[in-house]
Amino acid sequence: MNIYPEKKILNFISLKITKGELEEVVDIINNLIKKYPFSAEVQNIAGLFSEKQNQIENALNFFNKALSIEPNNSDLHNNKGRILGKLGDFVMAIECFDKAILFGGDKVEYLVNKAFVLKKINQINRALDLYLESYRMDANNAIIAFNISNTYLELGQYVDALVYINKAIEINPTFPNAYFNRAKIYTDMGFIEKAIEDYEYVVKLNSNLSVDSLSNILFVMNYSSSFDNKSYLKKLKEYKNKVLSTKDIRKFENHSKVNEKLKIGFISGDFHDHPVGHFLEGWLSKFKSDFIELYAYSVGYKTTELTKRIKPFFDDFFEVSRLSDEKLANKIFKDNINILIDLSGHTGSNRLPIFLYKPAPVQITWLGYFASTGLKEIDYIIADNDLIPTENKNHFVEKVWNFPNSRWCFTSPGEIKILEPPCINNGYVTFGCFSNMTKINDEVLNLWLEIITKNQNSKILFKSKQLKDDQFAAKFKKRLSKIGYKDVRYEFDSFDKDRSSYLFSYNKVDIILDTFPFTGGTTSMECLWMGVPFVTLSGRSMLERQGVGILNSCNLNKLIAKNKKEYILIANKIANDKDYLAKLRKNLRNQIRDMPIYNSNEFAKNFEVEMLKIWKEHNI
Repeated sequence: MNIYPEKKILNFISLKITKGELEEVVDIINNLIKKYPFSAEVQNIAGLFSEKQNQIENALNFFNKALSIEPNNSDLHNNKGRILGKLGDFVMAIECFDKAILFGGDKVEYLVNKAFVLKKINQINRALDLYLESYRMDANNAIIAFNISNTYLELGQYVDALVYINKAIEINPTFPNAYFNRAKIYTDMGFIEKAIEDYEYVVKLNSNLSVDSLSNILFVMNYSSSFDNKSYLKKLKEYKNKVLSTKDIRKFENHSKVNEKLKIGFISGDFHDHPVGHFLEGWLSKFKSDFIELYAYSVGYKTTELTKRIKPFFDDFFEVSRLSDEKLANKIFKDNINILIDLSGHTGSNRLPIFLYKPAPVQITWLGYFASTGLKEIDYIIADNDLIPTENKNHFVEKVWNFPNSRWCFTSPGEIKILEPPCINNGYVTFGCFSNMTKINDEVLNLWLEIITKNQNSKILFKSKQLKDDQFAAKFKKRLSKIGYKDVRYEFDSFDKDRSSYLFSYNKVDIILDTFPFTGGTTSMECLWMGVPFVTLSGRSMLERQGVGILNSCNLNKLIAKNKKEYILIANKIANDKDYLAKLRKNLRNQIRDMPIYNSNEFAKNFEVEMLKIWKEHNI
């Protein structure tokens, strides 16, 4: 009996699998399996077919059968390793790739697949070495250059990431994923206009990243010192139209109201060590209600210790990252959620299109974003009186619902030790900025330069994730020098590995200078917790008024400037009042811990009351 099928048949099947034309070869493959049960090639092709159908376990069985026939076949080991990687068995996957390399040599495909799995187990540097070796073997491969760039980005090496994403685009000038990722790199490096230009090009290419690109443009626009609300609202409409043009959205109707308790669902990709996760933890731990149940729909892939801590605070916690928008909307509808809350807005990992299906009768956006989503299907945006003055409510398609006191609540990170202000021993003032470097535009740097030069011997400490990259830090130094910081003392510091060490580093500064128009949120609350005051510039938009809301909530409104001139005056005044800085350092934490913005118990009670009010308004 001939145990080897004709090559032309196998080649035909391979071509159809590659094209995704699976229906045409189902019967052929089944017949081949029956006719050639001892052919490793047939078992392999059946495995590839099953993998394409997303029948991962079946694919693994076929590859195992093939390897029992040809145990030294490098391609089979590679295919099995790829499947094990999809199943999450990363250790065994790496063993398979090592066997593939042993029997078949350093083929590019084997090295790339192994690198991909190494990243899954956080062996980023080993993965990078393999990607670089692969690129040396195939320097005309845009995918490899793309992967190298992503790996550098994960390592916080922005300049090298930019070099390799540029190589990927040079190799393939119509590679949408490369432009999309370059836009992300540009954003982290502070090149806002270039980032928007790349995202716009992805939209022009009409790729499956078009919706995400428009969403990212909306987010990135907030960094620009020339932010224009009319342009933002126009882009919101373009975003919604693009979503509607790419999805067949049918809104749910006849929502059931028959619940013993009000069911509130939260959608987020940030139930981990992220500002959203940190803000949730405190009040969720205090939340007790006879009238409300809480449900989490996690659409992110990251899990940390914080994830484990907050899971028990929900009546149920669903891992739904792999569900499509339509399937997730169906699940939410069937779960009979009454109020659905978006925690992302136009930030990363958002799933805003789900809200277009209207899976819940009441839909809200809150916490993770600071502007309109542009979706009228979202009924409310949660804010407070400081963040959205009455005259600015027309900036939102959602109805503004003001929480009492504040829209957010800081979770205590513990009693991190507070030291006396460094100016007491140094004899000079140390200003600081712990914000994302993307927020620091030239207008901000020029204003700070005026403050620093008016305070003899003072210096400024920049602390940010981007400064971990020496090449980025060198470029930022040149930028500072160009602006006029040649004779100014400054210091760079990157983020610490753990949050406690990071918070303790606030002891290095006397005063935090807030950025604008993208003001600080998390960092502003952190510095007050550590007894460090910050000076903020009030603006018109919700984003420009974050510092205003925080300081008013803490009875520190004297630190709010109405204009740049006042900003300089306030900063100079407190810089020359060591007694004031010493008193704040000593007493501020105790003064604010029971204020609403830091009081988890009070916020939890307010949350219950406000949700019940919203539900009542909906049902009137």
